[in-house]
Amino acid sequence: MLPLPSKLKLLRQILYSGRSAVLVLFSTTAVGGIEFSTLPQLLDRGTHAFSQGDYHTAADTFAKIEELYSKEPEWESGALPTKLLPISGYTAFKASKYDLSSYHLELFLDEYSEDSPNENFASFCLALALTESGETAKAIEQFRSFRNSSVSIEQATVAVTHEARLLKETNQIKQANDLLVSTLAKSPAGRAKTQAALLLIRNYIENQQFDNAGTVLFETHWSENAMPELAVLSFSAIEVGDYLLQQNKPREALLCYRLVRDKVRLLELQKEAFAELEQRYETKRRELSMEAHLWDDFYGRVLHNTQSHLDALSNMEDYSEFLAIRKGKAFSNEKRYREAWLIFENLSQSVNDEISSIGFSNWIRSAKALERTEESIVIAKAHLQRHPESKEAANTLLDLGSSLVDLKRFDEALDVFTSIIESQQHPNLYYPALFQRAIIFVRLKQFPNARNDFALVSQSSDDNHFKTQAQNWVALTYFLEGSFRESLDHFKKNHSEFNKSRYKSESLYRIACCQFALGEIDNCIQSLYSYIESYPGFLREDETYLLLGDCYLEEGNFSEAIAYYQKVSSSFVDVYFHAHLQIAFAYELSGQVDQAIESLEQSLQHWTGTSHAIDSHHELARIFLGNGQWENAESTVTQVLQKHGNKVEAENILNCIQLLNKKENYFQNLSTLAHNTQQTNITLRCRLQLCQALFLKNQGKKHQAEVMLLELPNELEFEKLPIEVLAYSGLELARIQSPAGEEMLNHLLRYYPESKYINFAHYGLSITSKFDGDKILELAWLNKISQATPEFPYFQESQLAKGNALSLNHEYKSAQTVFEEILRQRTISSEHKAQALLGLARNEHLQADYEKSIAYYQRIYTLYPAYDNIVAESYTQSAVLFGKLGEAEKAANTCREFLRQKRFEAHPFKSQIELTLEQAMANLSAATQL
Repeated sequence: MLPLPSKLKLLRQILYSGRSAVLVLFSTTAVGGIEFSTLPQLLDRGTHAFSQGDYHTAADTFAKIEELYSKEPEWESGALPTKLLPISGYTAFKASKYDLSSYHLELFLDEYSEDSPNENFASFCLALALTESGETAKAIEQFRSFRNSSVSIEQATVAVTHEARLLKETNQIKQANDLLVSTLAKSPAGRAKTQAALLLIRNYIENQQFDNAGTVLFETHWSENAMPELAVLSFSAIEVGDYLLQQNKPREALLCYRLVRDKVRLLELQKEAFAELEQRYETKRRELSMEAHLWDDFYGRVLHNTQSHLDALSNMEDYSEFLAIRKGKAFSNEKRYREAWLIFENLSQSVNDEISSIGFSNWIRSAKALERTEESIVIAKAHLQRHPESKEAANTLLDLGSSLVDLKRFDEALDVFTSIIESQQHPNLYYPALFQRAIIFVRLKQFPNARNDFALVSQSSDDNHFKTQAQNWVALTYFLEGSFRESLDHFKKNHSEFNKSRYKSESLYRIACCQFALGEIDNCIQSLYSYIESYPGFLREDETYLLLGDCYLEEGNFSEAIAYYQKVSSSFVDVYFHAHLQIAFAYELSGQVDQAIESLEQSLQHWTGTSHAIDSHHELARIFLGNGQWENAESTVTQVLQKHGNKVEAENILNCIQLLNKKENYFQNLSTLAHNTQQTNITLRCRLQLCQALFLKNQGKKHQAEVMLLELPNELEFEKLPIEVLAYSGLELARIQSPAGEEMLNHLLRYYPESKYINFAHYGLSITSKFDGDKILELAWLNKISQATPEFPYFQESQLAKGNALSLNHEYKSAQTVFEEILRQRTISSEHKAQALLGLARNEHLQADYEKSIAYYQRIYTLYPAYDNIVAESYTQSAVLFGKLGEAEKAANTCREFLRQKRFEAHPFKSQIELTLEQAMANLSAATQL
């Protein structure tokens, strides 16, 4: 309803202009002896009724004027009906007197509308009146007439939506859709166009024309800020996506599903949109032109629909998991099995048994598609765990636990084995489960727990094949935790008790290892000689020679050390390779640098494997550099590059190139080398450019480094990109939402799952999922980053992202744990500390614990003032929260402290600080007056 002052002003403008002539002409008081009101009295009565929202009285009064004065000269001249009839028709429409409304509006349009500014308004209102009175054919024609004559494309689009609805109601579906298609092609973006697009999509869906609906979905720009119909969009997108998924069009289906907002977010957006639309509606209604009333019905209808959607959403079950199932199936059909794996793994933990079952079954399929057969078995067994009545439950649990250990999913495996140990139903599995649980504790470096379990197994009266192994492991756990004296005592005891030669020999070898660790070199040598004599040809023989070499190297007996290193056979490549490196090291320590170099050069012929060859060259170049032989070092690195630099899988070559980064003109030399590299060695050129980028980054030239990293993928197809380039460039491309980044990181995951650069893929794909608004996938990828590695320089950054994601997902306690763990690390940078504190502040802010939040914000701008954006946010939020706590003076002081700093004069937060200060001062003034 229009506010009263605005309504009065509007009617006075429309009806009273030229009123003095009307007063003179119609001041009579009777016709045929019957008393009646004068025209001014009728106009006043109608105006007053309209201003009060009494449309019935207003309509009757304006109709009375037409009845009494339609034969008078002023009427016939057109002055009065030109002004009166549009408003008369409008009030009749608002009073639901649709026939009367149609009559007045048609009369105006037929006889008095020429050159009238109210023609558009009357035409549109007539179309609405005809619609309500059931004269559909005439209403369609009237809407068509209106849109053809309207100078506003947006107003014409509103008419189109009405016309299309009426065409649909009269089964003229094709005409309705053709009209909407034509309109969308020329209509500008806005609410009217959004309405038209949604109407067209619904028409297509209801008529099973899903491909057409998908086209409209994909080609329309959907702005959350410009539409309140997000619920209609979301559920239409689900229907279209389901159809496309059935038609094996998973990529298009995913595009649809990404338009769907989860229930919580959708409710928030609907409420925001409703409030904004309601405010805009009232603003439009306060405008004085009749044209403004064209939007009355449009906004009223949208408001009504939005409120209905809100009510329906509030009472609806959460559909997030059902949407996740759809996304997971789309990822599977698109052969993006890793994303499907993550989604279905999460769904398998649902409290809803039906959802959980769907999650498990599809999780298994994802594992099979990735050719990870063992994992698919594990998942199948986990599925069966939800059905304990299964006859295979006992063995299933044991197999499940063992496979989980292989997958390094130790927490889950511990739960499985502990459930077997504590259960009375499977006594025959007690010791196997106990042994397996102990192995997990070893992997987790929880050696006392492991030792307790091993001891229970070793003390068993049962004759099980785990006893001897467990006794050996008891001694070994002491060694692994650094308790070498205790370990030595246990291995000596084992050696005297064991009868089986395998574990007896193992005990003797371990005795020597303990003695070496304790610095008892002579005893160690004696034990090793005893081992060689007692157990010739046993598995540890080569390792024994290697350890003897280390003993003599420790004593400074370099010739003996070298002699034993040379005894190591090639049976175990890794041991053999280490022995060769130790030979060179022994020569180097003895001052025989030339022999060290010669030894390494001779050993290079042994290494057919890329990794060993590169590491040998790396060691050779290091020795050259250590002795000032720069040219030889550079030549060695060049040999590596020539032989291995173009191999995609040679991921350890980066360290070899970077050996020379202290050399003068290193960057220039890299640039020249990259430029001169042949086109056939494009993979090598990418590696060299990557080294240049990393060098620039280390020099503080971050922007130049990023530009160079982003240029790298343009060189060639992903299959030829080095692993390092896939990692670094893929991550940078993911940051700027480039599809190429996601493709590169998925390529890295698929073809190099064991690479030391795998954390780059996990982090980059979490960023991509965040941009897609998929919180489940974002957290799943971040959870894959289990620990920092020297090869992953973005660990702290990824953990900050994880904390923020947990916080936004309302997992406040987990978020706090992540942020606090970051702060506990000694090597963390000041900027990351500030970001971690900011994460803690936001976390408390979201929980409405304003005092704790303020404390964290204050620590930031007190301890870490160098980071402007973080500090500015901290000041701003502190001031706002002080205001919410009713501490206006502290809020004002915080604002003033911020504004006193010149570096914030042009900062985006300044305007908000000024508003907060103004509010705080107002609150202080009010408090003073009280």
